[in-house]
Amino acid sequence: MMSKFFLTPLSPSCADLIEPPTAAQGDTIVRSALHQADERAVAEVAARLAQAEGCTRRLDALAELHRAPHQHAGG
Repeated sequence: MMSKFFLTPLSPSCADLIEPPTAAQGDTIVRSALHQADERAVAEVAARLAQAEGCTRRLDALAELHRAPHQHAGG
């Protein structure tokens, strides 16, 4: 089925009105895209780990082993 919507070239007068993003705006766009990709990747990994039997419990135990020496070293 053919979509009703399609892209048409902008008229020359309309194209003149569109300004490219500034360097700062480009940086913001790239940072936002990278952040969203990171968030999506972390969510996907967390979901996969949560499905593995006992994985979250084992990860918590591993994190606790790593934390324990640091808690007693300072006090």
